[in-house]
Amino acid sequence: MTKHLVNILIAILVLLLLITVVLADFAPIGVVTNQKRAGNQKPIRLGDVNNDGKIDETDLKLLQNHLLEINELSRDEILRADMNQDGEVTILDLLRIHRHILGVD
Repeated sequence: MTKHLVNILIAILVLLLLITVVLADFAPIGVVTNQKRAGNQKPIRLGDVNNDGKIDETDLKLLQNHLLEINELSRDEILRADMNQDGEVTILDLLRIHRHILGVD
């Protein structure tokens, strides 16, 4: 993938983020849940994609790269990135993490 194409895809993602800011309705960020995990596994913190104990730009970048198909998230990372718990990671999940970092939520 050329750098120009990557820049175009990033611009599209940013545009979609701006469009959906007003339209998005999400569950609270940082919800600790284990409903999607089997057995007695440790609960997860939604938004903390890399599981380092904080929700920050690193989590945002990991999800962004996954959505752009630059890198693939693991199963556990996908569970933590699925902010609206709909079973898919999409730009809406990326927007939710971005809003948290900006302090909007």
